[in-house]
Amino acid sequence: MVTKPYWGSLVLKLEPIGIDKNFSVLILIEQKTDCTQQFISDTLQIDKVSMVKIIDGFVKKQIVKRIQNLKDRREYFIELTPKGKKILPKIHAASIH
Repeated sequence: MVTKPYWGSLVLKLEPIGIDKNFSVLILIEQKTDCTQQFISDTLQIDKVSMVKIIDGFVKKQIVKRIQNLKDRREYFIELTPKGKKILPKIHAASIH
């Protein structure tokens, strides 16, 4: 019951910087090196199709980038761009206040 109003408030705080309800994806990418779409999908229990759409949206906004795994060309690592790294402190601040 408490989570829904908190989540809604947090999404509203992040709206001016262009981040939607999927901000948790960015936090996960920040915390794990060699982070893949599959790892994010499994960890946050997001289906693969939705995960691709979320990552595509962040790539389009230049918040993350895909880097092909040289050992397995079917797999891509997801990394924050400099723009994405600048946004993370704002996400953390919004979640605290």
